[in-house]
Amino acid sequence: MAMNMRFLCHNVFLNTDQCFKWLQDNDLAPLNPKCSVCGDEMKTDVKGGNQIRFRCKKAKNAHDVVQNALLNTFFEDSKFGLMNIVTVMYYFSWNLTNYDFLINECSFDGITTCRNTIADWLSFCREVCFLWLGDKFENEELLGGEGVVVEVDGAEIKKRKFKSGRLVQGTWVIGIMELNTNIVISKRERRDGRFRLEVCPENSRSAEFLVPLIVKHVKPRTTIVTNLWKTYFGLNTKGYDHFIVNHNKFVDLLPSASTKTLKSNWRPALKTGLRGDCNADRLAEYMYRREVMINGDDPFEHFLKAVKHVYPTK
Repeated sequence: MAMNMRFLCHNVFLNTDQCFKWLQDNDLAPLNPKCSVCGDEMKTDVKGGNQIRFRCKKAKNAHDVVQNALLNTFFEDSKFGLMNIVTVMYYFSWNLTNYDFLINECSFDGITTCRNTIADWLSFCREVCFLWLGDKFENEELLGGEGVVVEVDGAEIKKRKFKSGRLVQGTWVIGIMELNTNIVISKRERRDGRFRLEVCPENSRSAEFLVPLIVKHVKPRTTIVTNLWKTYFGLNTKGYDHFIVNHNKFVDLLPSASTKTLKSNWRPALKTGLRGDCNADRLAEYMYRREVMINGDDPFEHFLKAVKHVYPTK
C-alpha cells in the first residue's frame, strides 16, 4: 500500500501512541527495551504530544526506570509533536515546501504553528539530504577514468533580494559531470551521467581549493573539459587530460566539447536561489531530489530510508 497522506491519516495520525508505533515499525524509533532492574519489557509512556519515554514502574520491586524513547533519533528533543514532524517529512519529500501551506497543515485546535518552527524542520530535512549524499559519494566509485570525458564548471548561485530584483553575491559551487552515460528519466533518454556538486570552501575560486575537489571526485587519466577559468590550468599536472572550451570566441580545443550539459543540470538550483545561511543544504536537497527522480523511487519511502540511514536505531 502506498504511503500517501490518506494512508497516514487513517493509519498513523490517529494519536501520538499510534504514530510512535508506526515509527518503531519502520525503524525510525527504537523498540521497547528491557528494564535494567527487572528485565521486563518497558512500556511506552506518552505525555502530551511531545514527550515520549520508555518506563518500567513496579511498586513490588520498588523501582521506577525511565528512558527517553526518542534519544538519538531524528525526533529527539522536539516540542513540535510527532505527527507534525511526519507531516513535514511527507510534504518535504514531495517538494511541497510552501510555508503557508505547511503552517496550515500543522496547525490545529486553534493553535497556529510558528513559521520559524517550519523553517527549522525543513532545514533538518535538508540536513538529512546533505548527510545521506555525503555517505553515498564516499562509498561510490570516482567519476571518469581513461577514455571517459568529465565536464567541470563553476558558477555563482545568486538569489533575489526581496522584490527589488537586485542580485546579491551568492555562493560559488563547482559541478562535475561524467558524460557518455545513458540514463533514462521519465522514459526519456538523456546523455548525462553521474554527478557531483560541491560548495567551494571559503567561497573561494582559487586553485588551492578547487583542484583538490576535482581530485577528490575524478579518477586520474580522465579527460576533463573546462572553460577558460585560469583556476583549472594546472589540471594537466595532476594526471588529467585537460581540454579547454572558449565560448567567447566560439573555438573549442576539443571537438564537441561543451559545458552546457553541466549548466543545464544545476539550472533549477540557480533559478530557485539559496539563503545565505544554508546554501550547502539546499544544494544537497536539489541533488538528492535528482537522485530520487533518476532512480524512480517513491519520494516519501526514499526519504524515510535516508532518515534511517542518518539516524540508525539498530
